[in-house]
Amino acid sequence: MNEQKVRPNLLTFNSVLKALRQCSFLAKTFSPQILNEMKALGIAPSLATYEHILTVFFYKSGRSGCDLELGYKVHSLVEVGENWRLLGDSYQQALYYGRFFNLLCLMEHIDVVLKWYSRIVPSVSLLYPNPQGMKNLLQALDTDSRLDLLPTIWKDIKSLGHDNKVDLVEELLCLMARDEHSAEVCFRSGVFCCVCSGC
Repeated sequence: MNEQKVRPNLLTFNSVLKALRQCSFLAKTFSPQILNEMKALGIAPSLATYEHILTVFFYKSGRSGCDLELGYKVHSLVEVGENWRLLGDSYQQALYYGRFFNLLCLMEHIDVVLKWYSRIVPSVSLLYPNPQGMKNLLQALDTDSRLDLLPTIWKDIKSLGHDNKVDLVEELLCLMARDEHSAEVCFRSGVFCCVCSGC
């Protein structure tokens, strides 16, 4: 393009990003460079540009490296104007918010995780965590020794309809069994169990 003195436009960059979506790890390496090049040429990203970026970083199958800073950057794009519409239907939105929340559970301090939890779970109704998401939250609570919040999380698990998920309930009960106040927690939260020590 330089040799023929052809200046790239928005369509050019969007086509490159679309092609990069098929290139796995290369996409994550080159997509930010493409955005920087667009900025250098004074070309504003379109909704399609953001859609390509979201797909590269959040919708690929398989696990990616946990990059918290990048997760926040992408989420800040979602919150601009009506960019949230790019997430797709309610199923795709749940996927995005679930992955974002799981990243927070793995990488953030528990106080920050809980702030996001209260922001995106009940109030905006954007995220109804699946059982794995709730398990990640329980593990985050365990890591930061915040087992005092188990009764509240149990209420949420019940309201989300996950109280019949054996693995999740067992995880919760194991944490209660390790907590010094497990009997009090079990009583207050309405958990009926026979595996907690002291219940």
